[in-house]
Amino acid sequence: MQEFYQLRIDFYGKRKEYLRSKLKRDLQILDMKVKFVLELLEDKLVIKNVKRADLCARLEKGGYVKFSDLTKIQSTKLQEKVGTVKIDEKPEENAEEAVNDEREKVVIAKAKEYDYLLTMNMWTLTY
Repeated sequence: MQEFYQLRIDFYGKRKEYLRSKLKRDLQILDMKVKFVLELLEDKLVIKNVKRADLCARLEKGGYVKFSDLTKIQSTKLQEKVGTVKIDEKPEENAEEAVNDEREKVVIAKAKEYDYLLTMNMWTLTY
């Protein structure tokens, strides 16, 4: 019985840490959403007819936290080490196209960092 008790105590501690990290992350997201909506309502931030890359730059300059920089949720699952396999890459024939493709990928990746703000339904703010 004592062994089971100690095992359950350990798992309760892990669950508590998981819930604490999840709530902390949710709080950060809600804080950023409140800031975003207030700036929209006060016309400090304009999102209409603005390119996504420019909007992401404004959000970054305005102190909004990127999704990847939010508090990580602590997992209670066992972590397995996964090896990586390197695949031989073929050299690009046209280096300029490769550079442009990489730039587009970077812009898309930056845009996804703020999707938690940009995908909110703004029609709910109307009367």
